[in-house]
Amino acid sequence: MRLTVLAVITCLLCSSLSAQTIGEDTLKAQELEGQLRPLFEGNQRQDAHDMMVQIVDLYAKHELWEKVAFRKFIIARNMGYMNQRDSSITLGKTAVEFCEEKLGKDSKISASILADIAVNSTMTYRLEQAVTMYKEAERIGGLHFEEQSSFFGRLYLNWGVCYMRRGEQHKALEHLLKSRKAYGPNSPSDRWISVNLVYAYTNTGDNTSAYKEAKRYLDIVKDAEGEASYNVGDAYHMMGLALYGNKRYKDAIEYYTKSLNVYLEHFPNEKSIMAERYMNIGATYKDSYRIYDRVKDSVELKEVFAASVEHLEKAIELYIEIYGEKHASLGLAYRNLGFVYWEQSKDPEKALEAFHKAVLTGVMGTDDDNIHSLPDFESKELVFSNSNDLYWNIEAKYVVWHDLYKKSKDTTYANLALKAIRSSELLMERELRKATNSNDRKTTLGYIRGACTKGVELNVWLYQETNDIAYARKAFEYAEKSKSILLLSTLQAENAGKLAGLPQEAQEEEKSVQSQIAEKEKQLADAYGAKDKVKIAEVQDQLFDLNRSYDDFVAKMKSNYPQYYALRYNRKLATVKDIQEHLLDVETQMIEYYVTNFKIYAFAITKDGFDVSYSDIYQTNIEERIQNFIKYLTDYNYIQEGALKYYKALVQESFRLYDDVLQLKKWTANEAIKKLIIVPDSWIHSVPFECVISEAADTTKVNYENLKYLLHSHDIQYSYTAGLLLELENWKQSYTGRILGLAASYDSSNVAATRKPKVRNLRALLQPLIGATKEIQSLEAKYKGDYKLGAEASEGKFKEMNFEEYDIVHFAMHGLVDKDYAMGSSLAFTEDNDTLEDNFLHAYEIMNMDIPVELVILSACETGNGIYESGEGVISIGRSFMYAGASSIMMTLWEVHDMAMSKIMESFYSYLEDGLTKTEALRQAKIDYLKGAKGIAAHPFFWAPSIILGNNQPLEPAKPISWWWIIGGVALGGIGLGLLKKTLTKKEL
Repeated sequence: MRLTVLAVITCLLCSSLSAQTIGEDTLKAQELEGQLRPLFEGNQRQDAHDMMVQIVDLYAKHELWEKVAFRKFIIARNMGYMNQRDSSITLGKTAVEFCEEKLGKDSKISASILADIAVNSTMTYRLEQAVTMYKEAERIGGLHFEEQSSFFGRLYLNWGVCYMRRGEQHKALEHLLKSRKAYGPNSPSDRWISVNLVYAYTNTGDNTSAYKEAKRYLDIVKDAEGEASYNVGDAYHMMGLALYGNKRYKDAIEYYTKSLNVYLEHFPNEKSIMAERYMNIGATYKDSYRIYDRVKDSVELKEVFAASVEHLEKAIELYIEIYGEKHASLGLAYRNLGFVYWEQSKDPEKALEAFHKAVLTGVMGTDDDNIHSLPDFESKELVFSNSNDLYWNIEAKYVVWHDLYKKSKDTTYANLALKAIRSSELLMERELRKATNSNDRKTTLGYIRGACTKGVELNVWLYQETNDIAYARKAFEYAEKSKSILLLSTLQAENAGKLAGLPQEAQEEEKSVQSQIAEKEKQLADAYGAKDKVKIAEVQDQLFDLNRSYDDFVAKMKSNYPQYYALRYNRKLATVKDIQEHLLDVETQMIEYYVTNFKIYAFAITKDGFDVSYSDIYQTNIEERIQNFIKYLTDYNYIQEGALKYYKALVQESFRLYDDVLQLKKWTANEAIKKLIIVPDSWIHSVPFECVISEAADTTKVNYENLKYLLHSHDIQYSYTAGLLLELENWKQSYTGRILGLAASYDSSNVAATRKPKVRNLRALLQPLIGATKEIQSLEAKYKGDYKLGAEASEGKFKEMNFEEYDIVHFAMHGLVDKDYAMGSSLAFTEDNDTLEDNFLHAYEIMNMDIPVELVILSACETGNGIYESGEGVISIGRSFMYAGASSIMMTLWEVHDMAMSKIMESFYSYLEDGLTKTEALRQAKIDYLKGAKGIAAHPFFWAPSIILGNNQPLEPAKPISWWWIIGGVALGGIGLGLLKKTLTKKEL
């Protein structure tokens, strides 16, 4: 396939030159290009590279820029084929700059170069960069190529592979199918599309489609190459994968065996492929045992067990022969063998022995044979590879120790299981340090969440078994760590340098060292696999120097940029003691939730007390309960109807949350507690606790205004984590009391035709907000600040503001939630047809701004609503402002009622003036609204959507100086002095 591509390239070169007769240099270039084909065919790529450089120089002499640009593209692509992908990316970017300079913006050659940069970025796991490059290549390619063309076929095929590596399987499918459409029927590339579609369909669980694509691939290669071909062996393997996905284990084993036999008979040197097939067969036997009909003859079960062991041991033997003792595939084979021993023969010693060997395959320079030991990831000298595989190998040991403890109640096994959790956690924290892009960080955070979840579950279990409160405290720390590390790592990585004023070159230096460490660790793993002792020693020395450089960098940050150090490297997490000492008083209680696949844990902390409880997700049906509650709160059809049955449904769901699901009844029984700090998790993020009903109510008639809401008894504050509240204590600043208020206006007729259709369509949906303008005008009449209405409230003008002049930024405008891409959620500013800004301020833009204010008020729709993802938390506009440096956020959980929000905001500011905390001011404003609301107007839809997260210090808005009062005071003072003088004069007379 690669030779075919090279032949096409060479033909292009020759044909493009045939019409050129420009002097001796051009003829020399033609002669050199005639010599390229044998170099490419002989895989003499370095010689080809050197010759192409000469050709470029010859054409450049005569300013034949299009020819030069195309040859630069071929040089960059050739570097990729030589596995010098970093150099290929660098050369490619230089070639794009050359094209823009010499050929103008958006040239045809630029599209091809960008597509190639994207491929090399994919191969080096720079996946975000790859997607950016693919998008740009698609845009420019659309100006020059037909939709059905090999350019778009190749582009979408490689783009699909990139999305598979990112874990975005549905996007991968979409692009692979677009590739098939672009290439058209009977394309030679269709087989490669089918191969990738098998993986993509399997990864999305569509095993029927995976089987169809595998069959398609098998038919293509059989017809083209016959039974005894390399690709037929691969096609049988694809069939095995698809059948395995359909749990047709016997059929999968049959096709895996067919694949193995092709290589055994015709390609005996392909030992790595044969080892993989042996492992496939052994692992499939293992999994078939798990669902085997237990009434079958035990002899047959013994045969399955024996077949599993036989094939896995053969795979292990081959992997050791090929790679030695340090390789990820060998680790996977050992892990499968361990589960065979654990699940089928119930032999913990043999299982742990296999799992321990699996762990050792990923750890360099150690051969500890104690099956109860684990690597010391706190040691910087310890080098490891394939952290994901290593995580699952440690997880396998955890499973055995955990199960042994549950059966025996021997705490020795419990402590070993806890040690395994800690080991997994430390492993992934080290991996997190090396993550240089958000996709890698997100994947790693998912693993950390998994380790922390096991830590919560096992420690709570041990607390119940032993009544030792230390286990409960440890469970809380794992819950807090899970949320804090994902939030603060993103906050630290994206925002720390900006908040601390760290120079850009220092940030680049840090990323460079991180990337080099990751690359050297990969090289070290490869050197161990190749058993190259000289290379091992060389890379170890280089890695030691890099780690020392990184330590020196961190020390420099601690000394020169202490704020950056505190934000970026200080991973001190909140403990129960920290919270009790710094966040709580005798009237305040924190309730932190943690949701797993099976349970909802609630950790309750008071000034002098701590406990944990949990409820079963399937018994409480939490997701459905909360969805119903939110539906009855926010669906305007139910609200307008005002029917008794909807009132009854809301009351019942609300009280059920209080009484059972959220365990509030248990934790709010103490009448001394007047304030709650809620740290939610998962779906609980969408619950406004203020409108949870704390007493069963009469449901024979509609009576929203007299329900016993939690609002009436408790002041409620929210936070993403307890640790973030502690961090925010250090973000206090000197207050000015000044407000920046913005009220957008909406006129869909004032949208330029040059706007993208999506932008025009969004504008058409935006209805005017009458109360928004009045809201900001009311603030302007009372408080110091700057107030932007209508045309002045555009995105471009907002971005030009100096936010350090304000304590409060108040938005009165529409907020839009993007359900497909959460970071695409936005605030809708006034349209002014700016050519640089589209007047939708997106969450991803906000988090990269610097808005270090005390309070951001989002008096807009759904600004706190977002998408919950494991490893990311709730992604929302509100959270993005916290990344931008805001100490606290008032945001909304659903679409707000314009006039109701205006009334609540007016009262809120009045209570801030009186010195109340932010949450108490909002609470009193809501209570005032309820006192004046009757009938359906008292429905929580109107008053409950706004909540406050973050720092809860009082914040008094500054009143403007009234010159009339000053003039009046001066005048009165003058009159008073005059009267005093007259009085004194009379007395003297």
